[in-house]
Amino acid sequence: FISHEPTLDDYETQLKRFVNVDTEIDAIHSIYNIGALSLNTRNIKEQLTTELEGWVTLFSENLRNEAKAQMGGIFEYIRLTQGKLTREVTDLESLLFIMEVLKEVREKEADMLLEIRPIIALYDMLEDFLPVGYIQQNELDQKIIVTSSWTKLVGECESITYKLSKEQGHYRTTLINDVREFAADVKSFRADYLANGPMVQGIKPMDANQRLNRFKEEFEFRARKLDVFERGETLFNLPVTPYPELAVTEKDIKLQSKLFGLYVDVINTMNEWETIEWSAVQENIEEMSDKVDGFALRCKRMPARLRDWDAYLELKKTIEDFQNVLPLLQELSKDSIKPRHWEAVMEITGTEFEVESEDFTLQTLLDAKIVEHSEDIEELTDGAWHRIDADTGYA
Repeated sequence: FISHEPTLDDYETQLKRFVNVDTEIDAIHSIYNIGALSLNTRNIKEQLTTELEGWVTLFSENLRNEAKAQMGGIFEYIRLTQGKLTREVTDLESLLFIMEVLKEVREKEADMLLEIRPIIALYDMLEDFLPVGYIQQNELDQKIIVTSSWTKLVGECESITYKLSKEQGHYRTTLINDVREFAADVKSFRADYLANGPMVQGIKPMDANQRLNRFKEEFEFRARKLDVFERGETLFNLPVTPYPELAVTEKDIKLQSKLFGLYVDVINTMNEWETIEWSAVQENIEEMSDKVDGFALRCKRMPARLRDWDAYLELKKTIEDFQNVLPLLQELSKDSIKPRHWEAVMEITGTEFEVESEDFTLQTLLDAKIVEHSEDIEELTDGAWHRIDADTGYA
């Protein structure tokens, strides 16, 4: 029955069928006299009636749970809405909040009554089929007051609307003054951004990123005020004020976030890699290569207007430098590289390090400036594949 997604009418039809069956059971004679025999049907009738009551209860309980959930949802909405309406209107933002609540109630007014009526009808039907006392008293009380509770909420909204309509002149004047001040603030914010933001040439990339984060926070603060003012102007049928400086700053921030987001990713990744032991480098060399290639692709796709910035140039150089290091790391991580080859690397670079030490990290090789000696190191590693190992006799 449930799998066919029954309607209220389907439930009612099914419950009425049970009533008919109950009538049939009740119509069975309690005593049948057949000749010398007297058949007593009382026990079988009681068993059938008990079975039938179980089915009625099962169907009714399922329907009751659905009605209870719907009724609970309506009372919860009324409770939450009444809580929202208690917010004191002290400024434009709180006024807009209350106006949104009032608008929502107005839009739900007709539909809510259409929701309430079927629930009341459902409880009425259940009362007809279930024994007295089966439905809890608080549910019956809710059925009685649900319509009046909703009507009371609508009345509260109408009272608040009337009160606010008398005060709207004050809020309209305040909004006009606030918009005028905000327009001046936006111009000042743009000037500050151009003079002290991340776009200033000559500052270090990490400093530029810190400036970007600061201006992001300041922009988000103004963006929230902009949203309030635009909604307020719409509420009072005023022309929506444009803020071109804020729109341009938003585009700049989004553009620069791409650059500095990648810059921070690259720097953090490089710093992390520099501290890992050489054995871990050998194990993750392919993954590192893929990640650097991904960085290079993201860098290549940066908008052309960013490519003259110091941060972009430093970012591009950092990626390219590591791309130059990677082939040497791949060569040095081969199984054919023996202790004597590491001794040769130290001789070529003029450095000393212990390959078996825990202190032998990627930073050790970067400090040795192996890229500056790439040709000699490549010749050394290439030769390691062709020489015969004196100890093993294998290439």
